[in-house]
Amino acid sequence: MRSLTPFGLVVALSAAGCPQGSGLLPQANLTAHITALPTSGPAPLTVFVSAAQSSSPSGQIVSVRWDFAGRAQADTMDANHTFTDPGRYTIRLTVTDAAEQQATSAVDVRVQGGPASAVIHTNVDSGPAPLSVQFDGTASGAEDDSILDYFWDFGDGETARNATPRHTFRFAATYTVQLRVVTFGGVEATTQTTITVEPGASASASLQFNGSQFATLPLSVDAALSAFTFAALFKAEQDGGRLVTFGAPQVTLEILPGSNIVRLQQGGESTEAIATDLTTWRHIAVTYDSSNGATVYLDGTELATAALTGDVAVTELILGLGFRGKVSGVSFWASALSASQVASNAGGSSGPGSDLLGNWPLNDGSGQTLTNAVSSGTAGTLGATAAVETTDPAWSSDSP
Repeated sequence: MRSLTPFGLVVALSAAGCPQGSGLLPQANLTAHITALPTSGPAPLTVFVSAAQSSSPSGQIVSVRWDFAGRAQADTMDANHTFTDPGRYTIRLTVTDAAEQQATSAVDVRVQGGPASAVIHTNVDSGPAPLSVQFDGTASGAEDDSILDYFWDFGDGETARNATPRHTFRFAATYTVQLRVVTFGGVEATTQTTITVEPGASASASLQFNGSQFATLPLSVDAALSAFTFAALFKAEQDGGRLVTFGAPQVTLEILPGSNIVRLQQGGESTEAIATDLTTWRHIAVTYDSSNGATVYLDGTELATAALTGDVAVTELILGLGFRGKVSGVSFWASALSASQVASNAGGSSGPGSDLLGNWPLNDGSGQTLTNAVSSGTAGTLGATAAVETTDPAWSSDSP
């Protein structure tokens, strides 16, 4: 593939393959090249094309055929066509050499029309969590073109690409939902609306750990993380212990009410901070990025910092192994939340946040599966598997 030139595009097709999406394969060793300029602009748009860079081992291209999206044809090495209407058009080139071999290539041209408008309609704009909202962007449009792409951002880390998505907001918060539309001709427009989710009547529950029990919370992460945030609500017994373990190198977070200590460890590095009242429901968070190290927050207030470095490979969280007490509302992000974001999440709801990989409310109240409120996330289990095991923690009706 040749590189873009100012206001022009060169598309090459040879025996090695064809442009993505063309679906056409040439005979070996014959190469078709399209030089086109410009490939986008306002209507009416005159596009100049050339097949002069096409090549054949026979040494001669004997015929050229241009198809301007079915609106015109040409059979000269250089040609042009004026697209009068806004839209996206595919120009196709077919070349034939002296050996009667053929190769075909294609390039898309976007002809811009007038301004576009993005419009959001919803069936509801407020209600208790979990709140399911039907969104409709089909009223979006342009006077002289049609909408090709819809890009939704629901403000809770989830997105969609269809015109009428349905989305469930699982936590109480105010969400700014954005819609960006793009016409066939490449004209864009954006709009936004606000969805208010009120506290719902969720089940009151938590997990009770006895020191030898644990829960497994899987994470779908393709590569080691240079940043993350872990957050949870806990209520420790007097001896407390290791609240969570994850990653390589291993990260552990300990709650020790008997000595009024919160301890963060990674490999051989350990950081301790003094904290009291750890046997009541508290919110704890650990943020990390490879540039600034780790910060521990208790109830949204900075407690300690640690000079940790390096990427951390995380595939699952092991919750409660070595811990005596109760846990609820566990969340994990593939980014380091800001202090204000941690403070806003200190109530136990994951709320909005970028790169949210998992949120396990731990309020199921029964069963072996721990619901992950992130729609693309993976559910957790009591113990190591979904089967009943002696390592399974118990359900408790106590909750924050």
